[in-house]
Amino acid sequence: RLRIEEDGLEKALVNYQKALQTYEDLGKKDSRAYLPYIAAVAYNLSTFYLQCLSDKEKSGSFAKNVIEIARKFPQLPRVQEYSKSAEQVLESIQRGN
Repeated sequence: RLRIEEDGLEKALVNYQKALQTYEDLGKKDSRAYLPYIAAVAYNLSTFYLQCLSDKEKSGSFAKNVIEIARKFPQLPRVQEYSKSAEQVLESIQRGN
């Protein structure tokens, strides 16, 4: 059972990484159109690393990336929502949760 769970986590991580790379590649042509998707996947990776893999360093890195994107594009409400959630991830890391 543990091996099945590990395989599932590994597949999920690979899929998240592929999605992020795809959106980043598309974003090179039209960053405004794809930034909400980049922020969403980066946020998901942040929570995935924190909750599933207990990797606070990588989780924090992805959360900071979301916040950085939000600062560059304050006019994108969905990105701002992801930023607020990413700030909560960072607060959780700082509290040691």
